[in-house]
Amino acid sequence: MRGMTRALLVVSALCCLVFLDGCYCARGGRRESRSFAAQRLRHERERESLVDTFFETPEGAEPGSNASWAWPRGFLGPQFSFDELSTERLQGKLREELREYAGRRVRESEKVGGADPEWFGFIPDYVGTLMPESVQGHVVEGHCYKEVGFEMDIREGVGTELRMIFYLAEAKGEWYKPCVESMVVFSGSGFKMLNFGQGGTHKVIWTTKELTEQEMWYLYNRGLHVFLFRKGSWASIIEDVYHTLSLFVPFGTQDVNPYSERDNLEFLRQYQQIKPYMEPRNGGQGTGPISLNSSLIHSGDFMGILRLDGLDPMLAWATGSTTGHTAIALRKPEVEGPGGLHICESTAKDAYWDTNGIQCTPFEEWLQKASKAEHHVVWAPLAPEYRRKFNEVQAWEFFESVEGLDYGYENMLFSWLDTFEANYPCIPPKYDRCFSWILLEVLAIFFDRVSTSVAQKIWLQAFNKRVGTTGLHTLDLFRTYLEKKPEGMDSTQFLSGLPAIPEQDGWEYQMFPNMTQTGPAMVCSVFVCRIWKEAGLFQEIGNKVNCGEFTPYDVHKLGIFDANFDFPEECDSGEGSQHQGGDTKVCQIMGKYTLHLNDHNTVDMSSHMAEACPSFPPKYERSPTC
Repeated sequence: MRGMTRALLVVSALCCLVFLDGCYCARGGRRESRSFAAQRLRHERERESLVDTFFETPEGAEPGSNASWAWPRGFLGPQFSFDELSTERLQGKLREELREYAGRRVRESEKVGGADPEWFGFIPDYVGTLMPESVQGHVVEGHCYKEVGFEMDIREGVGTELRMIFYLAEAKGEWYKPCVESMVVFSGSGFKMLNFGQGGTHKVIWTTKELTEQEMWYLYNRGLHVFLFRKGSWASIIEDVYHTLSLFVPFGTQDVNPYSERDNLEFLRQYQQIKPYMEPRNGGQGTGPISLNSSLIHSGDFMGILRLDGLDPMLAWATGSTTGHTAIALRKPEVEGPGGLHICESTAKDAYWDTNGIQCTPFEEWLQKASKAEHHVVWAPLAPEYRRKFNEVQAWEFFESVEGLDYGYENMLFSWLDTFEANYPCIPPKYDRCFSWILLEVLAIFFDRVSTSVAQKIWLQAFNKRVGTTGLHTLDLFRTYLEKKPEGMDSTQFLSGLPAIPEQDGWEYQMFPNMTQTGPAMVCSVFVCRIWKEAGLFQEIGNKVNCGEFTPYDVHKLGIFDANFDFPEECDSGEGSQHQGGDTKVCQIMGKYTLHLNDHNTVDMSSHMAEACPSFPPKYERSPTC
């Protein structure tokens, strides 16, 4: 599941969504539906924390004053284009800064995995939604204050402005000055950042002037979504962003630097916690490709891959897999000998891989490319009965029909998101700060406004297929889908089920970059599954499986592998193999650290498997049909 850089900008910004009795509350908060009139009487002075600067206090203001800024009126105006973030100049600048950040930490031997900063610590908690015509409020625990409350102020006429009241009370014992409560409010028309440096009551204005009809509909039907940053200090938040991005430095380089390598290993230990952990091989030096007789590898055999580049470990954390990429062995029909063996995959061209899209690479060439990219690779042979079933000709014909298609960005999120809330990864140690649908919803609206091309590539086409429409943008899609909501059902719960609608293998997409190609959208694991499907491996269940729902974990957990394969000495030496779940052994072909396939070869295939499967860390508990 590679080639996801832009999508990560969306996904990695998700925040916590917790269902509680129809009302959404943050950890440590409680459900409240009361007025803050009494508190306002004790605090007569209301501060209107509204300035037009980017996280700056008005000139001459005292430290700890309040500030806010909004889009589209502030830093990101309507003229802003997401495509600006993709220029070579800005990419190069970011890569240069991250390399320097990583190098400084290596030189200074900074401690890895400390609580401060923390990976993805910048993700805010969703703490409640305010409806313009409702007095229901929310009270949660903040970073600086024991109580952070907010509600709509409907005492005055609405006009073209909505008024929100924020109340901060009971400073914590560890409070220091200036201690800032940082929050963000989202709706269909934009967002507003809030920074409260003082306690008491504060009025915040949300303007409705110049809203489109769809934006007004969203405001009055979905409301104003409020999020709280648990770090408070923007210095800490920005440090967390840099700390997280530094995991991804190898994604822009041919090699994996020592700092990123050790941090990615620690990230997997802390955030995923799937044992056994990756451990050094060959005295910590690792091995390149082992000397392996390629005649032992047959069409349909599985290749599990992990690169310590930030991307693969993050995918592993999200999906509950120990791999971040998958590939499949396939021999070209009528070509005998070593020259016929290829490794086929769906991937993207980047700093360490020179070919884009769906491809098959001769085995020896692929080994050298994978070794230079510092891949960890394990080989898992098919069981004899499935090897006999595998129709090599049909598999190769399918490959030729999709060869060169772009990586399956359009399918990427939807092979992973199967449930209302149980697929979003959470941050340790308590795993109570989670990614969520609610922020994905508002960020989808935001990115659709600033870059339609990104929206089309990642979710618009897929959402349109699920709603039964064509050409609708995000706001229109959500409105159309909510019209189908059963009476009495919570709208957020209903809307969060949209990405969980199973991907159908028969769906075809307009493919990027020029939208002239049409074909199935396939990330790496989906492509591997489709090869198996086209080769006849799922005939025993009547081919009733949608490969578009398969993650890397779904692929290697299938009970179709050989538990008794007679591996060559190069594997059995201990450098190339280890025992897996189900008493199945695999052969590790290369890699500096051991690579384990969790739950490998343990799940029998069944109709419509992998379509409704949770992946909630760190236990990643799943039903038998998953």
